[in-house]
Amino acid sequence: MRILAMILVLTALPLAARADDEQRARGLYEQAQVQYSIGKFDKAILLYQEAYELSKRPSLLFNIAQAHRLAGNHAKAKFFYESFLRATDAANREEVERRIKEMEEAIKKDEAEAAARKPVEARRVGKPAFTYAGIAGLGAGGVGVGLGIFFGMRARSYAEKAESATSVWTPEHEAAEADGRAANRNMAIMLGVGGTLLASGAVLLWLGRPRPVSVAPVMTKDAVGLSVQGAF
Repeated sequence: MRILAMILVLTALPLAARADDEQRARGLYEQAQVQYSIGKFDKAILLYQEAYELSKRPSLLFNIAQAHRLAGNHAKAKFFYESFLRATDAANREEVERRIKEMEEAIKKDEAEAAARKPVEARRVGKPAFTYAGIAGLGAGGVGVGLGIFFGMRARSYAEKAESATSVWTPEHEAAEADGRAANRNMAIMLGVGGTLLASGAVLLWLGRPRPVSVAPVMTKDAVGLSVQGAF
């Protein structure tokens, strides 16, 4: 009798656990139905999946597929429809097969739309006119600054020559003083012009720098066009 009682207890334990799983699965299913009814498909999917893990009922695979379809997850919907057909001899097989074909078409459409959204051209675009003008400006500016330095050195030389006069002021000293003033004036002009050209050349080079530009097709319900994106 003791052995028989032990066998009965050991047999009842799995049955009790199974009944508990079934009860929990029923509760999860009911929660999932509520979420499904109000359009919260992602939450419904999670609850359906938990219920399936407990009960292993094939009908829940169909529910998961339906929720994925309505959520726009076409590839996952197709997977679960196919899992449902593999798990049971479904009475609604014809309907499920039709849904699988619909999902296949939807997947193709999704892939085409994704390819259409992908930029068809992505390259660096510059403004050559600005670049060439910038290079020319920098070159001319460098020459101007160089000339300014040259005239500055000449002005210093003339100044030293004029200052060498002691008590006698000769026409040669007067000419050196005049040349020194002229050299100073030329130095100021050349440094000013050269500096301006250098700054202008740098700005033009910056404006003409290559910038990434992407061109992609845009399709809406009412029109088709191109989207151009880049830094300007």
